[in-house]
Amino acid sequence: MPEGNGLLAVAHVVQDHLKSIPQLRQHLSRQKQAAFALDLTLVACAVRTAYLVDLFSPKNPVELFSDLLTRLRSDKHIGAHFESVFHVYEPSAEQSFIANRTLILQKFRLYHNPEQPSSPINELEGTKATFILLQSPLKILKEPPENVLKLIRTICQVAELSWGTLSFSLCDDSAEALVPLAAIMLDYPVAYVPCMSQNNVLGGRQLDFYEFLLTIDAPNEDWAGEKAHTIMKFSCPAELREESNPSNPSNHLCPEHLKEAMAHMFQTRLRKIKGSSKQVGVLHSTHALSHVSF
Repeated sequence: MPEGNGLLAVAHVVQDHLKSIPQLRQHLSRQKQAAFALDLTLVACAVRTAYLVDLFSPKNPVELFSDLLTRLRSDKHIGAHFESVFHVYEPSAEQSFIANRTLILQKFRLYHNPEQPSSPINELEGTKATFILLQSPLKILKEPPENVLKLIRTICQVAELSWGTLSFSLCDDSAEALVPLAAIMLDYPVAYVPCMSQNNVLGGRQLDFYEFLLTIDAPNEDWAGEKAHTIMKFSCPAELREESNPSNPSNHLCPEHLKEAMAHMFQTRLRKIKGSSKQVGVLHSTHALSHVSF
């Protein structure tokens, strides 16, 4: 790791590489470059399992991110951190994920082994997500749908057998499973499973909203005075709290348990990084939205 303050030292080197690529330099402001660099660093340093690229929509994502990862892997200061990082592309939704190969394999093995306990949340795998079928009434599924498991097996095969892979594209018919798959990859404890025959099932329902924030203790001018960086946002139907007992350690739907467990997961991962003294905070609110789409 380069000299300096842990994660930010790596992120600064990553940002220098972003500036050297014309498409990234042209489409991302300096502040967005800094945020993107930190998100990539959090994946490379195994704080986040994956990051969904949402700052811009590149015209040629496979080529662009393969080029970027080649540069990062070749950097003498930070290259070792990015050896296990690869790009997963979903073509029908045109979405790109930057993923940590080691964490992906550890997390996906939870779904390969039905005997694996689903609690407690630990610093590497997290826990099995709670799958919520979006129908009326809402239904909690015991296991992820088969189309999600199929994609998990495919990604695992690529991750295990092709360590040099820079980018990997999912099949064209993967869109239906993308929402719950993304939830797993992004470390969410809740995974929504949309029902094709019913729309806006969550509209008008009370939802618990969670936002996890990483403190930025040494902001530079690119952060424009920001003191925290969002590393996760998700929601969960508040009505499902009633189906669980807060004293049950496997309950992921009780706000107090969920906030504590997820913050602990991130904090434990951060403690493994030399020179990092950052903290994770959480914001929680409950309210309804008229329309919720995916």
